[in-house]
Amino acid sequence: IPNGDMCGFRLRTRRIDADTTLSVMDSIIIVASACTITLPENAEDGQIYIFKRMGGQLTYIILPQGDDKIWGYTSVAESIEVTSSVNVILHYDKINKYWCGGFLSHFT
Repeated sequence: IPNGDMCGFRLRTRRIDADTTLSVMDSIIIVASACTITLPENAEDGQIYIFKRMGGQLTYIILPQGDDKIWGYTSVAESIEVTSSVNVILHYDKINKYWCGGFLSHFT
């Protein structure tokens, strides 16, 4: 929609407290306990996930088997270990087969 307003559109929020594989319909993921989250094999180009870890538990975000990689600020990986309660944002580039990662940590 190049112009105008849209009302009533929200991304799906999912709360996770056990190991799980995400679906392409998930968007905002609130992690309530220590777990491993696997990204879907059928992710769509431009797929975006926003993760929020609640509390002190350790969370792992891993890729399914395949050629995909996660590109962070300074490195390339097959998994992410989330050690603090930051917001982790991943978006998928299907052509180049990589997830681009970033995070928000502090507000002043």
